Amino acid sequence: TLSGLVLYNFFAKRSYLKPQTLKRAFLFAFLVVLTGNFLATRDNFEKFNVFHSRPARAFFSDLKHFYPTLPPNSIIYIDTPNDAQIKYILSRIYGGSNYGSGATLAVFYPEVKKEEIEVIRDFMLVQKSVSTEPAKIDRVFAFYYDKNGLSDITSNIRAQLKNKK
Repeated sequence: TLSGLVLYNFFAKRSYLKPQTLKRAFLFAFLVVLTGNFLATRDNFEKFNVFHSRPARAFFSDLKHFYPTLPPNSIIYIDTPNDAQIKYILSRIYGGSNYGSGATLAVFYPEVKKEEIEVIRDFMLVQKSVSTEPAKIDRVFAFYYDKNGLSDITSNIRAQLKNKK
């Protein structure tokens, strides 16, 4: 904008063009640059949004497909391979809330409060949580997340927890 004003003043003093024609030319140029800027910003934002939201949509749609509702005081165990990129993607998916990952999942399960969802990524912590109260085993929901998406491993994990008792 500043460069355009300086250029406009330069041409206005030199009077190469009539003032009315000069104003129209600079207004047209300003609108072209402004439109190009808006379109470029919108395009970059859409690319960013599609790149970051595709894994999240797949994750939450799979989660709702496996379990349309969750009981109160649910323990959600999410296992991942030892791949830093997969762990980063997963943390970006459900770790976006300031209130924690339970709050992010509670958005998709309105019947459960954010305090009633515990998200654990370490199997030892799941065992420790369940060891104090064996009835919690039925409220454990386990998933495996890798490059192929989310898969349900709840029955296997519950069987392991029951065998550890």
